[in-house]
Amino acid sequence: MSSLRFLAIGLCLAAGSPVVAFAALIQPTAGAPGTLPPAAALPADPTAITADTIATAPKPADFQYAIVRSGWVDDLSETLLYVKSTKGADTSIAVPVPRDRKLLATLIAGGTLDDLVTGTVLTVRYDPRGVVRPEIIIEKASRVEILENAKVLDRGGNKLFVLTADGQHRGFQIEGGPAEWQQVVKNGQAASLVAGAKVRIAYDPSGRLPLEITVVEAPPNAKAADRGCGCRVTSGAPDPGVGAGVLLGLVLVGLAALRRRSA
Repeated sequence: MSSLRFLAIGLCLAAGSPVVAFAALIQPTAGAPGTLPPAAALPADPTAITADTIATAPKPADFQYAIVRSGWVDDLSETLLYVKSTKGADTSIAVPVPRDRKLLATLIAGGTLDDLVTGTVLTVRYDPRGVVRPEIIIEKASRVEILENAKVLDRGGNKLFVLTADGQHRGFQIEGGPAEWQQVVKNGQAASLVAGAKVRIAYDPSGRLPLEITVVEAPPNAKAADRGCGCRVTSGAPDPGVGAGVLLGLVLVGLAALRRRSA
């Protein structure tokens, strides 16, 4: 039987078909002991990671995690938790997490699943390969931030810049155009958000609650400018038109006095 097989291989090579010849060479004899089943019948790789199995394996005894300490949550997707190493970092670290939210909730200490929102500070131990389930420790959950007696520095378009009571420069942005500021101010008109105004700001870093601004003290002599944003503060300088009129009157009085003297 084997001589016939090699004869077939020789014929294939003579016909210029080396691929067919190689296939004939590795094709096992039906029923031969110790042979492998066809490739299509082989079981799937048990270590392959899918959306349902990512970060679900229990931690082995000798496993070493990668760690982010006191990081800031940036966002949570279906299977990834994005964490910044510092609050002002430009990039985020992608931490594999289970798709199953019930399982993910059991991996959180010091807080709940609802705390995995923008602004939460946490320490996370994770497997960069996405095999072993992570360990998450909430250090400071994201909460609505209240800024009392902040001073408005400028407002332009959909952005507002303030100086906080403790001397920090902060910026806030709303969705939409300048007209949407009226939806943000809770006790008056958006025209009150002028340079020098004192305000109380309620800000939710997670974005679940809208920005709220309460005008505590509007600056005196502030007149809204027709620019769609910001305000113009009137100064104590005299009106140019009034000054010109006074000057013209003094000139006429002087001319009349000269005429009387000449007469």
